[in-house]
Amino acid sequence: MSEIKAFVNGKIFTSDDSNPYAEAMIVEDGLIRWIGKNDEMPYTDLPVTDLQEKRVLPGFVDAHMHVGMLAEQSLQISCLPPAVSSIDDLVSSIRSVRSRQK
Repeated sequence: MSEIKAFVNGKIFTSDDSNPYAEAMIVEDGLIRWIGKNDEMPYTDLPVTDLQEKRVLPGFVDAHMHVGMLAEQSLQISCLPPAVSSIDDLVSSIRSVRSRQK
């Protein structure tokens, strides 16, 4: 069953140069299905969260990387999925790196 919620009274960044901010959005299962002004919302029977004029950055990803940092990180052991999803995975990664350093 889908989970649909409405969010109102916000300052929602849209990435649209002609309309950079919206006041409201409808989210279904984590995806934005509609965005616009509070009084233009197409559905009125949804659970509503009042954003109290807070800023929202939907789908914000900081994708910039410094080359030196990227090179340094490539020499380190990743402790995050998908490379490591358990303590056993982490132990295995540490053993693998140690065996290459001998």
